[in-house]
Amino acid sequence: MINFFRNNTPFATIIICVLGVLLWFSGFLNSTSIIVKHEMPLFETIAFSYNKASIAVSAFSLLLILGSSLLLNRLCNDYELLGRPNYVVGLIYLLICCSLPGLLKPNAFHFSNIIIVLGLQRLLSGYRQTSALSSVFDSSLLFGIATLFDFSSVTLVLFVWISIAIIRPFNWQEWVIPVIGFIIPYLFLGVYFFWIDRIDYLIYDKMLYNIIYEPFVLNFTSKEMPVIYTLLAILIFSLFNYFTGGVTPKLKSQKVLQVLLVLLFVNLIGVLFSREIGYEMLAQCAIPLSVFIGRYLYVIRRPFFSELFFFLLLAVIIVCKF
Repeated sequence: MINFFRNNTPFATIIICVLGVLLWFSGFLNSTSIIVKHEMPLFETIAFSYNKASIAVSAFSLLLILGSSLLLNRLCNDYELLGRPNYVVGLIYLLICCSLPGLLKPNAFHFSNIIIVLGLQRLLSGYRQTSALSSVFDSSLLFGIATLFDFSSVTLVLFVWISIAIIRPFNWQEWVIPVIGFIIPYLFLGVYFFWIDRIDYLIYDKMLYNIIYEPFVLNFTSKEMPVIYTLLAILIFSLFNYFTGGVTPKLKSQKVLQVLLVLLFVNLIGVLFSREIGYEMLAQCAIPLSVFIGRYLYVIRRPFFSELFFFLLLAVIIVCKF
């Protein structure tokens, strides 16, 4: 089946959308209310809306996942991360974001991920430009907006700095601009909460509560563990293939893959801010995970193993839903 997505055919987009609806179907049938507790303001608003109109917000969340999938796939094709244009990364992103029951309802990272993909596209557009100030600022602003859905994404400021060091020659202005981009959304948010005399509520209840007061917990169920083990095993093979030089892409592609590897590690650091290893962590790391796993399934020399890994992943996801 995955061989079909190796080709650059528009019909693959339709299949991805249909598969997304099928995977999300149980989310429509078994919609449960979201417990709003110490959520960042933008996701808190969405959670209240979901509790009032679950079907509509669920459908919108699925559209965001499909949009993120296709945008990320386009980014990989634009930078030739897998060689020829294909739809493998988009397919894997969809599977990851619909893999666990907890992900089949609105999640902060379903909303922030599409903003992060847009920010990633804007950041990478500064590669080999004479001046990348506008690209760096735009991407930092988008990443700052993404943190208004989940504060653990604040580690993206570190990601921007490391990415600049990878794809750009040193320019001190480009290192200062990310701070300004990240701060701007919080200036508007801070003015609003100051106006209603709740600035302490924003800082301690929304931004710092999980870091200061919540214990660090592992929140995967026994039913979900086969999915996690399968993804972890394929990721290990993927990273081994990457580090051992399974494929030697163009220099531009190498730089982008290095940036995505940094994003993976920065997202894992962000888990420390959320204080929970659970389904949200999987959604948080979905962007780099799907790129490296998708790349491995595409470049693997024996198609049999590519199909085997794909059907194994699909099987454990389906079993997890029952």
